[in-house]
Amino acid sequence: MILVALPSKPFTYTAKNTVRRQATINDYASEIEELYATVDESMQRDITPPVDWTPENSLAFVREVVGGVLKQPLGDEDDLFLHGCDRCIAIFKFIRTQGSLILAFVSSLQATWIRNSFLNALRTHKPSSSVDIRSIPMNFIYSYPTIAALAKYLSQVAG
Repeated sequence: MILVALPSKPFTYTAKNTVRRQATINDYASEIEELYATVDESMQRDITPPVDWTPENSLAFVREVVGGVLKQPLGDEDDLFLHGCDRCIAIFKFIRTQGSLILAFVSSLQATWIRNSFLNALRTHKPSSSVDIRSIPMNFIYSYPTIAALAKYLSQVAG
């Protein structure tokens, strides 16, 4: 995420000419919250994860998540990356605060949106002790590039 600020709201600096990190974060708190809210809107929270992560339930869930992000039907064995996944999606949002107009830019890959939807489902619909989200590799979408492979992987991780 990148938040572009205008010169009318400059960063503050220390005597060593480095950015005063906490002061700057405090100054931009409302813009940062707005930016996170924009990113949060990109999550597919309306798709209900399976209660039981059987291979069949996982497959149906993965189909729905992938279809929601890619906006096109794919076969279970189709490679996501050969069918449009990973195109950059950009959201530009203007935020008006304290008389300034700030351009907020969020750039996210579809693979990240898919991954985050899966992790959110695992985190919210399983007790945190049963699935260690931190142990799931960042690039698991690339390791399992089909709906069938992702479903099998998620079923194993959650099982």
